[in-house]
Amino acid sequence: SLRHDVNMDYLIPDLTKIFADTISKSVNRDLMSSLGLIELQGFGTRQEAMMNPKVMIEEVVDAVGDWAGLLNEVMLDLLEKNKASHPNLSQAEIQVIPGLIKAFLTDEMRAMIRSMYDRGDISRQDAVEQTTSLDFETQVQRIIKEKARGLDKICKPPIIQNLEQYDEPDDTNKEDQNKKPGTPEADNFNSIVLKNYKSILEAQNKNKTLVKCKGCNLVFDYASVPENRMGSVLCPGCKKEILQDGKIVASKKSTTKLYETVDDLPSIIKKALPLAARLIWLREFKNALNYSSDVEVCSQTAWEKVEEKYEKISDEEKWTKKATIDSYKNIMSTATFKFFEQIYDAALVNSKSTENALETAKA
Repeated sequence: SLRHDVNMDYLIPDLTKIFADTISKSVNRDLMSSLGLIELQGFGTRQEAMMNPKVMIEEVVDAVGDWAGLLNEVMLDLLEKNKASHPNLSQAEIQVIPGLIKAFLTDEMRAMIRSMYDRGDISRQDAVEQTTSLDFETQVQRIIKEKARGLDKICKPPIIQNLEQYDEPDDTNKEDQNKKPGTPEADNFNSIVLKNYKSILEAQNKNKTLVKCKGCNLVFDYASVPENRMGSVLCPGCKKEILQDGKIVASKKSTTKLYETVDDLPSIIKKALPLAARLIWLREFKNALNYSSDVEVCSQTAWEKVEEKYEKISDEEKWTKKATIDSYKNIMSTATFKFFEQIYDAALVNSKSTENALETAKA
């Protein structure tokens, strides 16, 4: 038994002093600071005491800059080592520029990027890829296909706003000045001006739609004739299908019959393109005729399809198949292929063809 005046602290020490938060508070703050998380002071509740990631963001940005500098040093070292075997490449200027970190972009930053694009300070590709997760080249190819199918006209947005510049003269207020009816003095001055403007605008709009047929030289109002098919009408005089500029549209049957095989293609195409490219051109040309009546548009669509897989050598008029690096993806590790792809993209800037850029990357 113990005496009534014995203090328990003499027998069992007070452990609460060991686990007091005042001892570990400074240590916890140092640990969070080392991770880039700074605790903001001066808040009343724990919910208000949010963590500030600014230091962590700066550390990530610095790490990206250091990695870009490392890649730049590697590229300069490669240029130095390949100076003897590839003298043309050694004269190239290489810059490794990191992109934006999308995880750190805010809505205000995206709005600023869009505003800079509206002012012409940045490119279309940066405006698309830096603000969204869309691929720019994929969007370009889709837009080309949609225009070839005529979707830009079929899916044209409807007019939902009244954009008429002038009111109808009948709706304006007229002053009663006891003038003789039917005279200019009887109408309001503003009504007279509006009538004059309206007649001028109607004459200008009518002149814009006048077209002269190349077949029979008949001049008529293009807008008043119903469309035969999208983008063309039948001439009231010779009944031939013409475009808005008056050119006669070659019929689909005659055009298809003209280019039935690759041997029927023009000599300039047969001379420039290899056989496989000619087959692609002919196939895309026939497909485009299903959506457009303009032979020039169909020809342009066919050439754009050929340019996806073939390229024109700068010193010659012939086209060759583009060299790709996809075949090396399976025989290289992920890190090696990524570095190989970066060298290939850098070499494309100063190479005459993709084949030369591929040889440079392999070296």
